[in-house]
Amino acid sequence: MKKIEVNIVALTHSESQPGNYALILQDEQKQRHIPVVIGEFEAQSIAMNLEGMKPLRPLTHDLFVHTLQSLQVCLKEIQIVDLVEDIFYARLVLEKSGGESLIMDSRTSDALAVRFDCPVYIEEVIFEQCSHLVEQEKTAVKRSDPYLHCSLAELEKMLVESLAKEEYEKASGIRDAIERKRNDAGVDS
Repeated sequence: MKKIEVNIVALTHSESQPGNYALILQDEQKQRHIPVVIGEFEAQSIAMNLEGMKPLRPLTHDLFVHTLQSLQVCLKEIQIVDLVEDIFYARLVLEKSGGESLIMDSRTSDALAVRFDCPVYIEEVIFEQCSHLVEQEKTAVKRSDPYLHCSLAELEKMLVESLAKEEYEKASGIRDAIERKRNDAGVDS
């Protein structure tokens, strides 16, 4: 099977599943993207990592990274390998210091929250299977975008203010609105 490298491009509230978040993954050519619905704890961990923030004390995902490092195990890649009933399945490809490979099953949200600089791959067939998820999330976002009528300059000012007040959840939503505005206008980030 062909695997496609993807990057995290946005983290926003999931409008199709209120109370959860949607992590948006996009292929390298920026032609396709998929929303992965995740929980609040994983969203917080990912948002902190995306913003370059360090928690005062290690979170669970930090503990996992420190454990792997102390055992001299490196995370080589994350693979999203299946989609069953709108739930993504992932695995971690690890390498011991002696070169031995290990593969571990993982929740996709946990795999993506781990703070290793490694590639993330998704099976080609999954892009085809999840097109309905993209449409659900797009429709839901259009229905409930509180920043729809704000200008780009207004959003950027709001983002700075939210970060200064340490309102990271709100800042994440504003950052996503900025990305949508830039994408709609054809402006590169």
